[in-house]
Amino acid sequence: KAVEEITGAEPLLWGANIGTAQPGDLQAWHLDVEMGDCWNRGATVWMGLDGMTPDNSLWIINGSAAKEGRFACPAALVKSCAGAPDRTLCQMLSTRRDYGTVLKCAKILKSTAVTCEAAIRDLRGRQTEQVLDCHRKVVPDATLLHLPIWDAEFVTFAGSVLHMTFNSALRTRKAIQIQFVSRDCPIRHPSSYYWPRPSTFAMYDPKQMSPAIDAWAHLQHSRAY
Repeated sequence: KAVEEITGAEPLLWGANIGTAQPGDLQAWHLDVEMGDCWNRGATVWMGLDGMTPDNSLWIINGSAAKEGRFACPAALVKSCAGAPDRTLCQMLSTRRDYGTVLKCAKILKSTAVTCEAAIRDLRGRQTEQVLDCHRKVVPDATLLHLPIWDAEFVTFAGSVLHMTFNSALRTRKAIQIQFVSRDCPIRHPSSYYWPRPSTFAMYDPKQMSPAIDAWAHLQHSRAY
């Protein structure tokens, strides 16, 4: 019922994947760009599987899906590292142009001055402040909203809403993401997750059902979700 309030009746389930977040992992502020042809008619269900607590669950910017603010702040890039616990590491992380991908402490240079987890926590705060301030210039009533859940609980939100997760816990967190869209909406998968917005290819196109199914089967075979 919650999904259909966003997508309309009998939506298409187009994607599902299980995400694993290690302590300190940050998925920066992003939209679910695959549903970009039909903003506000795509829904995402996010459910905790293991290690989910209110402290490491989802954050959204309420009001960021408003039509006038949709592309106001497409990338959560940090403009200033002044006052960061480790300015060098902050600058290195903030120059990455990943759009919705995950910063993992195990895959980046460790700092001698401060732990990677602490540096990413600081970066998360800077990103949030910048993106929220940007959206409020276009949508004054945009607010930061925490959606606290535990394992086996879930939240449903429009894919066009800006959202972010940060695993601040000391253990691994697993969650499943299930995505639905109105049946008349095409799904386009980015060729990469870097900003500016990359080229895409159609995973599902209601006007070309058979080729889209072939593309989806190929995608499932060639990518690990």
